Formats: sequence, structure tokens, C-alpha cells
Amino acid sequence: MIAVKAVNDILCTNESVTSLVPDEKIYMIDIPAVYQKIENAPLLRINEIYDYAESFSSNKVFSEIYQVQITVWARTIQELEPYKKILDQAMAAEKWSCYYRFPLTKDEDIDLYMLARRYVRQIVEKEEEQ
Repeated sequence: MIAVKAVNDILCTNESVTSLVPDEKIYMIDIPAVYQKIENAPLLRINEIYDYAESFSSNKVFSEIYQVQITVWARTIQELEPYKKILDQAMAAEKWSCYYRFPLTKDEDIDLYMLARRYVRQIVEKEEEQ
């Protein structure tokens, strides 16, 4: 699995998420500099944090851990409030758990407020699937 693509698919097909940020403003890995402007907010970016083959049996991976960070930029702090609940719900529905929440901050580079959360998912292969 490519974690950023899997999460992109989750977010772009979730009506609660796309009601807040259109899927064309959901980016994987980077947001092109031309779109990093106040007038384009809200913006959402998905980055991979960790991709690890955790457990092996007979030289085959049977447990993998994936971690991603979802960052949202908005014009006001109030605009960020609904993302906290909606992102957690969308991710939990697909077996991703929020394990870290960054403090709310202002991104001085693009003069927008920023909310960032990290999610983890473990996938264990069944023996017959190996």
C-alpha cells in the first residue's frame, strides 16, 4: 500500500471532508507553490511519515505499519475547528487512529492558520494470503 494515496482516496471520497475542502485542494506530499496563497485556502496536504515492515515469518512480511500526517491550512482558527472531528471520523472509519495532534499554529510562510494530525494504521496479513 502507498499510504498517501490510500489516505487521499479516503479523504477525497468522504462527503464530510469534501464539504469543507474540495478534493482538488487535497494534495499528496506537496502543494505547488503557485497554490500556496491565502485566497486558495482551505488547503489540505497528506505526507507519509513512516512505512515499516514490522513482523516477518518465513522471510515474508506479515505485519506493516503506516503513518501519515494530514495538515490543513485555513484563513481563520474558526474555519479549522470542524476538521478536527471530521478528519478523525473519516480516518477511524478506515481503521486509522490519530496518535498525535500538533498545537494549532500560524504558518508565517503563507499567512494561514495550520492544523496538523498524525494517523497510524497497522495491517496484518492473514497466513493464507502470504
